Amino acid sequence: MTMSQYNTTSDTNNGFDFLRLCAAYSVLFAHHFDLTKTMGPAVLGVSLGGWGVATFFALSGYLVTGSYLNDPHFGRFMARRALRIFPALIVCVLITVICIGPWMSSLEVQQYFAHPQTWQYLKAMVLNIKFTLPGVFVNNPLPNAVNDSLWTIRLEFKLYLYLGVACWLLRQHREKLLPALLLISVIYYVYKNSRATVDFHDLFPLAFFVGMAIHVLSKTLVSIRLSQYIALALIVLAGLWLFRPNNLSVMMVWAGLILVIGKHFTIRLPSWFRTNDVSYGIYLYAFPIQQIVYSTGWHQAYFWLTLMLIVLITTVLAYLSCKWVEQPAMRFKPKR
Repeated sequence: MTMSQYNTTSDTNNGFDFLRLCAAYSVLFAHHFDLTKTMGPAVLGVSLGGWGVATFFALSGYLVTGSYLNDPHFGRFMARRALRIFPALIVCVLITVICIGPWMSSLEVQQYFAHPQTWQYLKAMVLNIKFTLPGVFVNNPLPNAVNDSLWTIRLEFKLYLYLGVACWLLRQHREKLLPALLLISVIYYVYKNSRATVDFHDLFPLAFFVGMAIHVLSKTLVSIRLSQYIALALIVLAGLWLFRPNNLSVMMVWAGLILVIGKHFTIRLPSWFRTNDVSYGIYLYAFPIQQIVYSTGWHQAYFWLTLMLIVLITTVLAYLSCKWVEQPAMRFKPKR
């Protein structure tokens, strides 16, 4: 199999960008309820934010597998992943500590910067995630939480490392052995968690593995018609509905459905969104912006208006992150 056959990540004739954007906004939307201690909508007992993060992991598993197989070099692969993750994360953490922290803290500025917790938070730049800053958001409906969304970024980077190391160890045999390794990983993960009630949010790696598996097997499955995919999906969903699914089966089906939709449906975004992928920036900045707005108490009288305000501010910040941080950083991607 030639390398060009793996090059699906550059194909823009799909719905992946649309799904990524929907996932980012769904997390923001779900947090609008969670952070104000309001009952939000849920599907099968999972919030829209949980489905959004699962979507991120499924798409990520599929796309980064294509990235590695298109250029099977461990060093270049990890450099690209680091350039995608760290520059925007570092800037977000610095803005949080230097700007948002002293502004929103109940402590005096000197006390805030003298507090050891302030400098501990900077460890988030290297994925040692901290969630509190001294005196920040102490009176919010959900107090002390500065940016709880960051924990998934650490997990995702670990999965990048798993993929890179696995493909590097398999070397020239990766085409034959990677599907078997993925199958073993999925079976182990299912077996490990099948004997207990597993929280949906603990299964995000499973969505990543499903994404990897679908990419590796996509050349085999390409002959299957879209109508057959849809029929199979409906049968599986009906079975899940009838037999009261556990979170393991739901996660696997959801990851598969998301990738089928992304691969087979062209959902064109407005040109502004096509040239500026703001999904990562939305994910980084939504939580602290929400906490800032909630500290005013406006959400009590203007619940939906504050949501619109948060979407606007977060999207602007995400655009600035994309144009000033993410896109310039990606220019340093190592060439094949």
